[in-house]
Amino acid sequence: MTECSRRIRRIKCDEEQPNCGQCTRGRRICDGYVNSSPAGHELKYFSTLLTTSGVHTLLGTDQERRCFDYFCRRTVAQLSGSFDSAFWDQLLLQATHHEPAVWHAVVALGSLHQNFEQRHISMKREDDVFAVKQYVKAIGFVLMPVRDRGKQAADVALMTCILFICFEILRGYHSAALSHIDGGVKIVSELLSCQSNTSLSIPAIPYIPLTLLKQMFSRLDAQASQISNGRPRHLLCANLSTTSSTYDAKIPISFQSFEAASDGLDCIRTCATQAIQSLPPPSSIADPPLPTHAETKLSLDLIRNSSAIRLTQWSSAFDGLLDDRKNFVSEADRRKIQFLKLHHILTGVNYNIGFVRARSDEMMWDSYIQEFRAMLGYAKELLNLTKIRRQPVFMLDTEVILPLFFVAVKCRDGEVRRQAISLLRSQWRQEGVWNSFLAAKVAERVVQIEEGGINGIEVIAADVLRRKRVLGVEVKLDLEQRRANLSYVKLKENGGIEYINEWVRWTSFGFDASITGENV
Repeated sequence: MTECSRRIRRIKCDEEQPNCGQCTRGRRICDGYVNSSPAGHELKYFSTLLTTSGVHTLLGTDQERRCFDYFCRRTVAQLSGSFDSAFWDQLLLQATHHEPAVWHAVVALGSLHQNFEQRHISMKREDDVFAVKQYVKAIGFVLMPVRDRGKQAADVALMTCILFICFEILRGYHSAALSHIDGGVKIVSELLSCQSNTSLSIPAIPYIPLTLLKQMFSRLDAQASQISNGRPRHLLCANLSTTSSTYDAKIPISFQSFEAASDGLDCIRTCATQAIQSLPPPSSIADPPLPTHAETKLSLDLIRNSSAIRLTQWSSAFDGLLDDRKNFVSEADRRKIQFLKLHHILTGVNYNIGFVRARSDEMMWDSYIQEFRAMLGYAKELLNLTKIRRQPVFMLDTEVILPLFFVAVKCRDGEVRRQAISLLRSQWRQEGVWNSFLAAKVAERVVQIEEGGINGIEVIAADVLRRKRVLGVEVKLDLEQRRANLSYVKLKENGGIEYINEWVRWTSFGFDASITGENV
């Protein structure tokens, strides 16, 4: 008797011949049926080959397959960033063969990414229309189990959520992207708390380990909080940084890989942020420089000292890795090294300043000119090692934009901050919610506010007075309208504070863009 030999996960085979009707209706590749004939064995072998090779010739229209091919060839390589990613390189692509929601989301992103890379040549709005239609189809398949009074699988929901975030970022709809981030973070939070009333099912054998998805959303959660000062990080429970995650809270004597070193740095930041958020928050940025409660001050000092110790341990373990790899370092490894050195300094400077002083005293940053110069050097080297210079780059994780924006805003040395802005302007990079061109525009506006007519390139930090400096910079980007909402605080001469909210606008995405500040 013939029967289905490899039923697709979570889908009951109805044993229609020659292909399972469930697979046919869902546009999945049916793994076929076993019989004694050679043809049966060939079908099984071919379906296995499809799952592992990335070939997707049996699904979709010609245009869909072209966009899928572009996603595999171009988009995956960029989204992976500096580090190896099983999510982008393998696991997601395997899921496209069985999940229509993932397939259409990948096709939509591949189409939009192709237009993103070619937009400096021609504007193809019809390609955007096709991408949006695929996006809508993907959403429809995500909601289909809910309409049928069933439950969507958690891994499928989170995979498509990540793809939707990428899609909205590329379209320039940052509010929609942040909404998707919040939605994914909520799902992960429910999974971490083991809520029984969740609307999702947890598969026994997921396409992608849930620990990996949790880690990805932890980074997205951090990005969303970086760009919005008032937004707390939500994925900071203890489980995230210990046994239920790919993070290891213990710093080893020597890291075994650059990926492990990156995870270690993430873990240090996550643990510190978790501890800080557990303390009573200040009511506003204008609160006194020192906490009013001795216990809070002591706790902050302990967090700061603990983070400094762990960063020292991290440096030692990283040096051990470099020593082990000194005789065989590839170009890809050199990019990873520059990335890790850059973000290690960024993390160290923030923790050395102290969490209270960083909110209230902008003069403290002036002592770190050497660190700012070092960050600039590592960022330059990292960009020089990028294979596709002067071409649009899109990745989900932050790489150089946030550190360079940090240097441009916090370093008041005229030469250094202008070099950082120049590097941002020389690139067309989209790193998560951060865009290099728009970051440069906002940084230029901050410099314009702070220096107020001083001969910029010759400015030293001491020339920028305390009352001229801006605090609590928060940016909300609106790519479609070519503007950014900039919120910040300035000190008044009488000791009070002034909250300012304005739009930064530009005329084009190029070197001739103009800046205008407009109070709201």
